[in-house]
Amino acid sequence: MIKSVPEAADMDAVESQPLMTEVHPRRGPGSVLALGTAHWGQPYGVGPRRGQADADTLAGLLEAARTHGIDCLDTARAYGSAEAVIGSLVRPGMHIVTKLPPGIQAEGIRPAIRQSCQALGRTHLDAILLHRASDASPETARILRTLRAEGHVKRTGVSVYDVGEVAACRRAGLPIDLVQIPASLVDQRLLRSGLLDRWVAEGVEVHCRSLFLQGLLLLDADSRPAHIPDPTGILPRFDAWRGHHARLARALSIVALMPGVTRWVLGVRDPGELEAIIRTLSDPPPPPSPVELDALDAGSSLLVRPDLWPAP
Repeated sequence: MIKSVPEAADMDAVESQPLMTEVHPRRGPGSVLALGTAHWGQPYGVGPRRGQADADTLAGLLEAARTHGIDCLDTARAYGSAEAVIGSLVRPGMHIVTKLPPGIQAEGIRPAIRQSCQALGRTHLDAILLHRASDASPETARILRTLRAEGHVKRTGVSVYDVGEVAACRRAGLPIDLVQIPASLVDQRLLRSGLLDRWVAEGVEVHCRSLFLQGLLLLDADSRPAHIPDPTGILPRFDAWRGHHARLARALSIVALMPGVTRWVLGVRDPGELEAIIRTLSDPPPPPSPVELDALDAGSSLLVRPDLWPAP
């Protein structure tokens, strides 16, 4: 049975409640997507296509994105030259979410935002996130509130690895307009937490990344890197589940169960990949049942923490 835990100051003191898994009406496919840009400025992901994207491919991808109504990019100071690539390729009208450098101290926030604006060719930022929840402090919160009030940034927030980190950032006083968090068919922590609906009711925008687990769910068993930890054997279950559907369709099936997610951040490699995603979201397979979700849930295992995967 799927359980949900509402957010509270003491997460351990809250009693779980059942989570409803009915399917809600969908928005247009493009409107729920954002293009991830980690691979625009550096090699990224797993599998044979982990290299940095070239400018011609990205130009074609941006044109396909505009065709499908995708108007949001996700980037970061830590993504190599990604911000500069965006500044050279992206036309006005595209919303950009970027992140401060990991480990940033309060005094470094203003210079980092100036650097991002310069690289992106913007006079202000649509959204700026802490790249790590551990960087939240009363002083960083104060500066971000000031920068938002001054109009240098429109929205502030944090990129987290786990739902509990958001409560810790709030205790530090961080102004949270936007949360970015991992979620996928095998990483159901947000789905089970009960926090998605609460955040949406509070006016917080929620962006989910790692829908394909850095591309891992789209690779067949023979193509997966051997160093990826899967202590509970979830990947073989995913391989066997709904084998008559393409891996892409299986991975995307979770989207219908999380209508509160504003954007799914996908590291799409080329226009062909984007077209396949749009086609699948336009005519998706049935979403997983509660029993199927239980069987495919990796919990908090290392499988859902790419930042902790051992080096190949």
